[in-house]
Amino acid sequence: YQALVDHFAGRIRFVQCGAEDHWHPRLNGVIDLVGKTDLRQFVRLMHHAVGVVCPVTLAMHLAAAVPVRPDRPRNRACVVIAGGREPSQWEKYGHHRFLETNGAMRCCDDGGCWRSRCQPVFDGDDDDRPDALCPFPVRVSPDVVVPRCMDLISLDDVVRAVDLYYRGGALRYLGDPEPSAVSRGRA
Repeated sequence: YQALVDHFAGRIRFVQCGAEDHWHPRLNGVIDLVGKTDLRQFVRLMHHAVGVVCPVTLAMHLAAAVPVRPDRPRNRACVVIAGGREPSQWEKYGHHRFLETNGAMRCCDDGGCWRSRCQPVFDGDDDDRPDALCPFPVRVSPDVVVPRCMDLISLDDVVRAVDLYYRGGALRYLGDPEPSAVSRGRA
């Protein structure tokens, strides 16, 4: 996520949200609202957001469900970094860019694997059982292990998915001029 924020620095203003007690490594160059919004405030923030980048989580559902401002496109831009846990037809909204790896690996070649952890978190949940953990963990830092299906999604994949909303004309980068009526297809 930091590399994505850095790539779009000065062109997109990012806001980082989430519960304080969840794992949200702090990002530089963003408006940090981690632990600073309740659900009502998060929904209101979503109303004003032009887009969302997230894994499969509440934010993607709110991106689809919360009405957009009248001066915006009908549907809010959303890039979901999904991997291979759930089948896309289970989670994907039609106007979202859904980055999935289902079918690329044997563990998710018939939809999703439905495994939610790569390493035990020792909270007493059945998902800590060895047979319930991801069979293809990838260590991305000394203390972080992610599923290979997520590691297969590159920064370039995410950048391309975000940029598509801008190249397609649904969104404008900060500082870009307002498109003319002719370029919007209304003349």
